[in-house]
Amino acid sequence: MAELRSKRTTDDMFILATDRDSIKPDASARKLIRRHVMKGKNRKAVPRLLMVMQKTMYPPAIHATLIPRDNSWMEDLKSDPLYADTIIETSQTYFHVFQHRVLKPDALRHMNRALVHLQGKLGEASPVITDSIIFLVLALGMLMEELGDFETARKHIRGLHQLIKFRGGMKALGEKRALQIKCCRLDLRFAMKTGSKPLFFNEDNMSQEPYFASSRSQSAKPMHEMCDPVDHRLSNVWNDLEELSLEINLAHQTGRYLSPHVFQEILISAHYRLQTLEFAPCNLHELFRVTMMAFSATMFISCQDPSAHYGCVAMGLRQALLKLDTLQEDDRQLRLSLWVIMIARVSVLDQRSETAGLQNRLLKVMKALRLTSWHETRQVLKGFLWVNLAHDQTAKSFVDGALNSVANA
Repeated sequence: MAELRSKRTTDDMFILATDRDSIKPDASARKLIRRHVMKGKNRKAVPRLLMVMQKTMYPPAIHATLIPRDNSWMEDLKSDPLYADTIIETSQTYFHVFQHRVLKPDALRHMNRALVHLQGKLGEASPVITDSIIFLVLALGMLMEELGDFETARKHIRGLHQLIKFRGGMKALGEKRALQIKCCRLDLRFAMKTGSKPLFFNEDNMSQEPYFASSRSQSAKPMHEMCDPVDHRLSNVWNDLEELSLEINLAHQTGRYLSPHVFQEILISAHYRLQTLEFAPCNLHELFRVTMMAFSATMFISCQDPSAHYGCVAMGLRQALLKLDTLQEDDRQLRLSLWVIMIARVSVLDQRSETAGLQNRLLKVMKALRLTSWHETRQVLKGFLWVNLAHDQTAKSFVDGALNSVANA
């Protein structure tokens, strides 16, 4: 089970020092760096970047269960002028994009300086792939993805992949876990948005074994009830997401914190496995795969308009709902339909144009299952993958709205 802690930790830092640990600027250089980093806008830009990035990494409800960060990572900026300059330039550019969704002239200048700097470093006779170089390419990929320029973002992500391969692969970043995680998040998020395959891990270089050893009976799980035989790789992902859901619910109920590294490692592992598995479109395994991907995205991704960005996942959920229509209607099929409908609603099918169709499906299933309230509906949903903190509020509003529409008809 994931480790629960009630105290602060310093190991989940947004920025990490470079590998050149032996480089120690003299006293005057350190003083100059500190003055440059901490003066005026620069003093505010980097902590603000951490705050904004942190908020966009998780949905707010999930973020509340994770160990708070502290700012000791700022010390790294004092020992590496290159790193400090990179962070400042990309921080200022990111704020332009995050606030305005366009690259203003000042932001373009910041980005151009960063690109020139990067080209210079990579053009050296024997370039050293430092953390600052990896971070810069990562930030550029995130910027272009945020702007919706997927073609340019793809080039940066491929470049990031090549840099990390040159560095020795993702395992070489093992001691730089925060940087490793953020590279994986960008890789996975971009793959979800575009329908492409992630780059850093595939079936050939990752384990299909579960992260947790489940103590629950396999026969009790919905996938084992519906799929015969069940795909053990997909079942293992279900097991991990189920155990993580229990941990998050427990952390919320007890007022304790969940380790952000454990949380992210499980979700990243689950996402890579889900995105690399392939099943026929009409297969029940595919229905579970795409719904599990949407479920985990509700904990892994925070964005204002998910359906506009994650069209491939939205399309997969629509196909899953159509597949359910072809199954024999019994309690198992109805309960599964209820869960798929609700995950679709709380994840990517939350636009007004989708509401009427989902609401009609919901009312039909609730009637067949003789459910008359949110409380009764929630009891069924708790038999599947469900995180109270992330899903209850939106789901309750949807169910209550559907029931009210019938009462007022």
